[in-house]
Amino acid sequence: MPDVLNTPAVLIFCAAVLAVLFFALGGELRLFSWMGIAKPAPPALSAMVDELAERMNVKGKVRVFVVELPQVNALAWQRNRAIGFSGALLEVMTDKEVRAVAAHELGHMLEPAWARGVRTAHLFAYLPLIPLVKYGGPFAAPIGFVLFISFFIAYVRFSHRFEQRADRAEHEAIGDPAAYAMCLTKLHQANVTPAVMPGKQTHPHLYDRLLAGGIQPDFPRPQPPSRAKLILAVLTTTFAVALLVLVMFGGIAVCLQLLGYDVRLEAREPKHDVSSE
Repeated sequence: MPDVLNTPAVLIFCAAVLAVLFFALGGELRLFSWMGIAKPAPPALSAMVDELAERMNVKGKVRVFVVELPQVNALAWQRNRAIGFSGALLEVMTDKEVRAVAAHELGHMLEPAWARGVRTAHLFAYLPLIPLVKYGGPFAAPIGFVLFISFFIAYVRFSHRFEQRADRAEHEAIGDPAAYAMCLTKLHQANVTPAVMPGKQTHPHLYDRLLAGGIQPDFPRPQPPSRAKLILAVLTTTFAVALLVLVMFGGIAVCLQLLGYDVRLEAREPKHDVSSE
């Protein structure tokens, strides 16, 4: 954003709003399809989802995709009425486990309209903070920070609640706690995700999800990873990247000076043409 609120600033902000609007209207799946990342699922997988959607009283046709992502994961696009399975997930899970994952994702299709509205509003919630912090004066930065953290925490709690709701929908539809427990365990193992994470996350902890499904894990509840170490790792990575960028630009400046270019930032005074005086 420019340092002053002007026409280019307004145009940049409007472009950002349009970009978010694209994704809010289901642009992510369209983008994946255009890039060849998301492809229609095999007929057998689509038929399984159709049968399960009918059992769960999910209204309307639900499209099914295979998404070429490296993680073992599944996605639900409520706006597009579609769900997707990563190719990695289909490789490591049995048919029963894939069916359990599909029931969870279809559970998101049963969310009330107001919940879908909250998900859409969350995409736009952070945009007004940009001009607020940039042009709002000396107190705008701390206010923007507080609002950012507030929006983030509120959405984490909202998402956590509806992930639990989708889990319950899966339990009612499948009635096979062992299959769901195994698919969750495989997902966490393949993605190297701890069974208990620090603090509240958008998804319940694996350990708690197993207990909620009636499965008692054969290991005690582990301690969550250190949050301090996570923050330290982020700060260290940020410092390393900033230092690398600084060195890179310093090297470019030295090279330009060696080539005879003046890279000083201050404006040079115009030279007098002595021949015309």
